[in-house]
Amino acid sequence: MRTFLLPFIENYAKNQPDKPAFIVPNQGSLSFRQLFELATYWDQVLQDFNFPIATRIGVLDVDVFTGATLGCAIVSRHTFVGIDHNIGMDAILDYVHLMHIDVIVTGSSSKYQSLIDSSSLTWIDVSKNTMTLLKQKNIQPYSSSDNTVGMIKTSGTTSTPKVIPVSEAMLVSQFDMYYTQFEVNQDDVFAQPVNMSRPISFLLQTIRCFRWGNTLVYTALDSIQSTFNHINEYRITRYTAPTFLIHALNENLTHHESNLHHDLVIVNLGSPLQPIHVSKLRLHPHIKLVNSYGMSETGLLTSTYRQTHDDLYSAGIDLGVNIEIINDEICVGFPNYFQGYENYSEDVFINGYFRTGDNGYFDEFGNLHIVGRVKEMINRGGDKISPYEVESHIIECFDVVDVAVFPIPSLQWSQEVGCVIVSNQSITLPQLREALKTKISSFKMPCVLYAMPQIPRSANGKINRNTLHESCTSEFQVHYMSQSQVMTPSQQLIHDCWCEVLELSSLGIDDDFISFGDDSFRFAQLWTLIQEKSHQYLDIAKLSQANTIRKQAELIDLKPSQENHGCIVLKEGSALKTPIIFIHDVAGNCEAYFNLLKFDYNEHPIYGINLSTSLLNEFHIIHVNKLVEIYGALIKSMGFNSIYIGGISSGGLLAYECARVLKHEVEVKGIFMIDTFIHLHDRHKTKWGRMKALARKHWRNLRSTSFTQFMKYIPQLIIKGIKRGYSLGVVDDQLNQDVQNYLRKRSTLQKQHIQVFIRKIIAGWTPSECHVDVLYFYARNKHNPHHSYKILEQHVKSIKLISEDTHHSGFVSESLAFKTASELKIFIQEKEV
Repeated sequence: MRTFLLPFIENYAKNQPDKPAFIVPNQGSLSFRQLFELATYWDQVLQDFNFPIATRIGVLDVDVFTGATLGCAIVSRHTFVGIDHNIGMDAILDYVHLMHIDVIVTGSSSKYQSLIDSSSLTWIDVSKNTMTLLKQKNIQPYSSSDNTVGMIKTSGTTSTPKVIPVSEAMLVSQFDMYYTQFEVNQDDVFAQPVNMSRPISFLLQTIRCFRWGNTLVYTALDSIQSTFNHINEYRITRYTAPTFLIHALNENLTHHESNLHHDLVIVNLGSPLQPIHVSKLRLHPHIKLVNSYGMSETGLLTSTYRQTHDDLYSAGIDLGVNIEIINDEICVGFPNYFQGYENYSEDVFINGYFRTGDNGYFDEFGNLHIVGRVKEMINRGGDKISPYEVESHIIECFDVVDVAVFPIPSLQWSQEVGCVIVSNQSITLPQLREALKTKISSFKMPCVLYAMPQIPRSANGKINRNTLHESCTSEFQVHYMSQSQVMTPSQQLIHDCWCEVLELSSLGIDDDFISFGDDSFRFAQLWTLIQEKSHQYLDIAKLSQANTIRKQAELIDLKPSQENHGCIVLKEGSALKTPIIFIHDVAGNCEAYFNLLKFDYNEHPIYGINLSTSLLNEFHIIHVNKLVEIYGALIKSMGFNSIYIGGISSGGLLAYECARVLKHEVEVKGIFMIDTFIHLHDRHKTKWGRMKALARKHWRNLRSTSFTQFMKYIPQLIIKGIKRGYSLGVVDDQLNQDVQNYLRKRSTLQKQHIQVFIRKIIAGWTPSECHVDVLYFYARNKHNPHHSYKILEQHVKSIKLISEDTHHSGFVSESLAFKTASELKIFIQEKEV
């Protein structure tokens, strides 16, 4: 026979009969003796009804005292199922059927008379501290061994019923571990806000205290003042509260804490606290914050604070459940907990684990850390950013009243990082970014800062980060550039270009471009835009070193203006020599592109087609054929009879199409389609260090080579190929994958247009009118490097393979095959001789 709670309560009733078991302020209390008498009465009556052991009994709409005592009786022999009366009258019977409930106990029988008359269930009235059988049927228990406490409630996320059986053994295990970790003793007084619309939370806290002989106080939710009064009156030492109530308590601590005369542990039960609230609670000497983590789906408690590891941002260790981090998401596994949402098709399980929707990780001590909700993570061009992480560092650097980090829609990056601050001091965006630059990566930096008197929150104290940008209108945006600051015309021009590229309204004259999440694609836009508006060619290396508005304006002032006729003349040379024309790439691999254009070779003038800023910004709505038409017109206007044409990454794809379109009007002697293997996605290191690291990884013979030498290596191959009298190409084995990755990050681009190019490249790398003699094929995909060789072989006389894997046998076409960059260099040197 099941005797889960009553023996414990009986023991306390004998040894401490007058000790309060639980208290409801302004309503009364029950001692352990009274609790035992009432629970025993309920238990005896239930036995008299001859219900089979483990009958599922639903408890619907009862008062606090009845719910607590009746719960103790039910879980001693049967299965308690709390029914949330807020689910609605019409849905109650559906939910009862869902949980296989046979008996319903209610304290409001008149309210549910229509259900009593229409249902084929056993109904019991428990008003006036008596138990009256209203209607009875033959009961066949769902499972004779089903020793569970269960619940039915409406999910706040999905508005659908949850089916959550909670095993009795798991409850005992959790409670024992909970008390051990917290070092609880019987003198501790627990408290939580009473909320009978959440019966399972109410019951679990009740069972926990009654099992260990602690007094439990149910405080009302009427006011924060009354909560503090109750804390002092009953000397509450451990207050368990949902996150939203802790928010409210926190806001009023300064006013009320002087009245607190004993130590208080506040237990956060639910979603993680915002860093701003954690930091405020740290300031109060009598108050200690303890994080627990759990959901009703996971049996309320999943993990809890560890006394031996004092970390306010940690949710502690697991309480007997299996927690796995899958794809950065906290997933909980258990044999018979949450079974799913009724009529809800979203995949809430993965590999048998329930997906909580929270991101997290375990530290080296085994403590769980909650990073934030998955749906609140900011996705900046594929990089995931935790608002909690950024907020915690802002709090470390500044004295703020409140702070929230949230996503801002961006055409270029999908989302950018926005920040709103409530502070008594003036904080500018440059100050904020300067303070954060040693703490977080540049792509996590806020790009917009708002100052508001109060951050909007929902009724339960939560911030809707995904819609917060709608409240942060221009009137709250921080204009951190001094209005009295007078700019020269050149400075104003640079300032306007920065604002356009960075999508900001104003900037300071000494702001650092890199601190705004600088990347090659944005810098390419800035470089192109400044030249277009200033009618000058600016050296990209000097412009990148002059990383403030003031310094870049000085470059314009030092250089006399010259007209730009649709292209940038990078190197004046003899018209008798065949020029090399590079088409601007649109996929963002601009660093290699710029260095190619800088290559100093006097015999062949080098030109770069200047993609106008308006086209660059609107590329996602322009048909590729239109771009080719524009490029072709610019090339023809240059008046050359024969040219070499090339480009890097997507610029190479456009070069190929331009060569095909121009074949009857201009002699295209060779195409250079170079898909660079220099990627800038890892922004955790400095730009040049990142480039050099990649150079050392992929070109093993260049371990001690400087960045500048490395970047000149590919141009040297091209020029030497021209000098030997044949055209030459360098292509990457992952061309297709790289472009596809780019397209996934910028889903607004017309994928089908780029994909057409890719298919043409794989099917025939160069048009027959522009023959390629030697193709240097850089193979990064060492596991399957042959997938496109056979197709390329019929169009190229000799394929040369540079393999990252020196043990891989390179592909041999008609001539030599190169396994390493060293062999390639030896080949070129021999040809030169």
